[in-house]
Amino acid sequence: MKKLIPILAAMAATAFISGCSSVNTVTRAENVGSPNIVNDRRITTDPGLEGNVSVIEVAEGQVSGNLAKIQVTLVNKTRRALTVNYLFEWRDLDGMQVSASSSTWKSLRLMGGEVRSISAVAPTPNAVDFMLKLQEP
Repeated sequence: MKKLIPILAAMAATAFISGCSSVNTVTRAENVGSPNIVNDRRITTDPGLEGNVSVIEVAEGQVSGNLAKIQVTLVNKTRRALTVNYLFEWRDLDGMQVSASSSTWKSLRLMGGEVRSISAVAPTPNAVDFMLKLQEP
């Protein structure tokens, strides 16, 4: 056990010194599932954030038979860790915002080069459209 402590300390020091500059990912060569990709429209008000974090893809599905689910895949385009805040808002058929207790800003930490998906489920079957807002903390 005494020999293990210096080895673990050396490993921790190496990880600390090298930092978290990228993420390696493994996935199936041929995907089994195929997402229902949504055509999206993007409005940029923070060019700095857009230069660091990008939306790769937006997919939609259904849960519980009648609730919309949205999944947005983001990528950190930098080599350093970043934090981004995000909020999903939902709209009904008339384009009116649907109030939801789950509509609160959340924080997401992305390592350098990391690709990560975030998702949200509509609060009611009346919610048919969504808006994702991204901002720097």
